[in-house]
Amino acid sequence: MVRDLAVGPVPLDVGHDVEAFECSSKALQQYLVRRALADQHSRGSLTYVLAVTGRVIAYASLVPGVVEAALSRDRVVERGRRQVVPVVVLSRIAVDRRWQREGIGRLLLAWAVNQAAGAAQVIGARALVTTGLSRETRSFLEKGGFVPFPGDVHRLYMPLGVGV
Repeated sequence: MVRDLAVGPVPLDVGHDVEAFECSSKALQQYLVRRALADQHSRGSLTYVLAVTGRVIAYASLVPGVVEAALSRDRVVERGRRQVVPVVVLSRIAVDRRWQREGIGRLLLAWAVNQAAGAAQVIGARALVTTGLSRETRSFLEKGGFVPFPGDVHRLYMPLGVGV
């Protein structure tokens, strides 16, 4: 079924049918239907979709962000401030139930990693960061190359060229 995709991912716009989108997470489903387009217009979050005949079958949202660097207490005192590291955040990724187990999620994740790597060259981002609340999501992300943040099983990251 992946061969049915003529082009992908593209920015979400008013021409995309999001109403029929249904995934295992009510929050991800509701975000796409209720908030994604408004966030797209305000540039609060950029959402990219895979669609078949205009109907969204998968989406991912990317935003810039920062994470606090792991600094020793002495370095924080020495510099007088906390240091942050620029990152790209994969804030959401979801596949419609009818299209799961077709490789769409892996395709979309690989695309997001590629986009983040490109952004890293421009903005100096050091990692792609995301959250995996369920065991299934964490497993999917880890198979895609993400590793958990030390001490936080829900947040995961993938270095983008330079280590975090």
